[in-house]
Amino acid sequence: MIERDSAIALQLHSNVLTLTHHTAAGSVHQLMTAPLTGIYALLGQGNLTGAKVETAISEIEDLIMPALRNLEVSIDLKLAGHALQRIVQLLDNDGKSVSIAAIECLFNQLVDVANGAPVRLYQVSTAPDDILALTLLRAVMLHGRFSSASLSTSAAHTSSPPRQ
Repeated sequence: MIERDSAIALQLHSNVLTLTHHTAAGSVHQLMTAPLTGIYALLGQGNLTGAKVETAISEIEDLIMPALRNLEVSIDLKLAGHALQRIVQLLDNDGKSVSIAAIECLFNQLVDVANGAPVRLYQVSTAPDDILALTLLRAVMLHGRFSSASLSTSAAHTSSPPRQ
């Protein structure tokens, strides 16, 4: 069981997911590392569709569920990686934290766009790295029972590079 006074770090760098547990005592334990290149490639092929989003959700959930099973509800979720940072900054005025409600709202916009709604009507990005980050963050927050997530201290002090 992962104790309460600790944090989980979700990192997404170069389409590689890393989840680590940071204890109050200062130790760090890697929970998982997984390449997400197949999911990224799927999201980048042709037009975004509801079926692609559903496939991405399913594959991400299969990867993260074993690592999230033993989490305490009150644990903190810290984020690192440029695509995750862009999502937080898009949804939060201070650009440091985001609620599950805001993530759900943005994800619902993504689903609307995937089902044919014009992207110009929404604030959601359809860049494959942003879709991957949003889908991953939503899954981790829902299945890890996180009510909010915040940028890690190092991520909060760096600017996000422009999307390509």
